[in-house]
Amino acid sequence: MNIGVDIRPLLDAQLTGVGEYTYHLLNTLFEQDTHNEYHLFYNAYHVPPHMTHLWNDKPNVHHKPSHIPNKLLNASLAFLHTPHIDAMTLKNLDWFISPNPHFAAYHPNTQLLQIVHDLTPVLYPEFFSAKMRFLNRFIYPHSFKTAHHFMVVSKSAKEDLQALCDIEEKNITVAYPGLDPLFRKQAQPEAVRTVRERYHLPERFILFLGTNEPRKNIESLVRAFELWNPSDVGLVIAGKQGWSAPLRTKHNKVWYIDYIGREEKPALYAAAVCFVYPSFYEGFGFPPLEALSQGTPVMVSHTSSMGEVFGDNALLIDPWRPGELAELLPEYLTCHGELHPRAARIAFAQSFTWDTTVKKLLDILMSTN
Repeated sequence: MNIGVDIRPLLDAQLTGVGEYTYHLLNTLFEQDTHNEYHLFYNAYHVPPHMTHLWNDKPNVHHKPSHIPNKLLNASLAFLHTPHIDAMTLKNLDWFISPNPHFAAYHPNTQLLQIVHDLTPVLYPEFFSAKMRFLNRFIYPHSFKTAHHFMVVSKSAKEDLQALCDIEEKNITVAYPGLDPLFRKQAQPEAVRTVRERYHLPERFILFLGTNEPRKNIESLVRAFELWNPSDVGLVIAGKQGWSAPLRTKHNKVWYIDYIGREEKPALYAAAVCFVYPSFYEGFGFPPLEALSQGTPVMVSHTSSMGEVFGDNALLIDPWRPGELAELLPEYLTCHGELHPRAARIAFAQSFTWDTTVKKLLDILMSTN
């Protein structure tokens, strides 16, 4: 088969979220499948090194760049539904894979596999800037209307998709993402010491890692920490500043790190006494899984997919009640070993593999072709 793939999520120099998902999914797919021909679409003159790695030394993977100015291309796709980006890679494709809803238009004969991570733009538009709310009005309805099959990252995302878009169950496949191979090894003590020294971290600290934006609910975590006000534990908030990031507290035991490189993440997770993720809504939740892979105790919101994904392997919390979280934090730090043994946490995280995700993707392409 000839299969097109939109790799525009990989154009950022520093990958997070959807970009990381797209990279690991395609890297595993291209390693496993040497029979089908893949044609990669992107719109840029220059690409970061992680993109070229996907097609180097892979004769069945072809990259097809477009050089139309982004604003012009997006406007044309949004309002005129042209050009067909699948035809820009190769005419008469059997399938086209979209790793995330984007400005796009496709030839009517091309089967579109739309990957959906979450329905945040539809369910909670208030978590986005006015500009993004406007753009999402063009992106999401068109992506959902033109798709032939959907692959979603959790059962929760599937239920949201069915409820909001009236899509038949037979056209949706749930495929949990895998764990980044980097996290399949435990961070070494030397790496942990290096991270502590580089960022001047306290001996004992609670960690949040993710984009600092309203949906992540960092304000509730900071409020809970202030209510608890421990003398021997700090709070570290790591991750790049997103849209409408909350003001930083002046509490002397709260540390901020703007961006953590991929290679440093395992050591940072391993250094923490607990990882807390009070997000209001997630399609899956990579950071809690990564923290568990390093044996770190995890607390996550009971909302959306997180209760489904992490279940008995993390302590579920109410993201709307910082006072309750303030009471749970010291209790969980003393009893997490009994509730969630370290070896069990690591084994659970290791059970998520990209090989399994890719198998489900290939099953979709093969069974419905």
